[in-house]
Amino acid sequence: MAIVGKYGQRRFITLKKLWYNHMKRVYPDTVVAKFKLQRVHYVLIFFSGMIGFQNLFAGSLTMRARFKTFRKNRALVESRYGETHRKNFGPDSKISSLGYPDMGNNIYADCLPYNDWIHMNNVIRMHESMIDKTATVLSCTFLTALSFPKTAAFLLSWYCLSQFWYMNHYYKRGISRAVGSEEGLKILAFLMTIGAGMSTLRLLGLFRFIGRFSPVPKIRAWRARRAALKAKK
Repeated sequence: MAIVGKYGQRRFITLKKLWYNHMKRVYPDTVVAKFKLQRVHYVLIFFSGMIGFQNLFAGSLTMRARFKTFRKNRALVESRYGETHRKNFGPDSKISSLGYPDMGNNIYADCLPYNDWIHMNNVIRMHESMIDKTATVLSCTFLTALSFPKTAAFLLSWYCLSQFWYMNHYYKRGISRAVGSEEGLKILAFLMTIGAGMSTLRLLGLFRFIGRFSPVPKIRAWRARRAALKAKK
């Protein structure tokens, strides 16, 4: 096989030699490769972990709410659905004292007093709302951080702090006190989505491609030439 050298000369090389040259190269080992982390990356790692902790803590709050609602009123649930449950699942079966599989809005929850029903549904909605946004927020944060790490850290830190506020208000006071926090979380998640889209376009080189048709470099060159002519005069 003939190839053309740097200065136009023709050289002949065999497939065996090509394979030898390929194997002789040193390729980086992906196992021992290390990322150069900066301070902003540690901020991102910290707040990402905090969001995971918030979800776990919200899950523990749902368990606490079940003890306060379903377990406290299990006699009401048993009196209404105990016989039906044993008829369908056997004489030795028992209804869960924590109300499972009811998620706060089913037939077992109908037996709860109004205040307990409201409290249980508030906690369940809070937990589900947090989990629904987590995958979108963390994936968009990762994409944004590839190009704009400081922007990603700023948005994620505000999101994490706002979610603490949201969780506290929703658990203690319900939706009437958590509307502002919930809308704020939606806005932050939307901004993260925009950041992820901009970062993706930048990584794909679309901005560089558009920059080829931009008049800005020509204007700058014209201004530089004009300044040089004025300096000569």
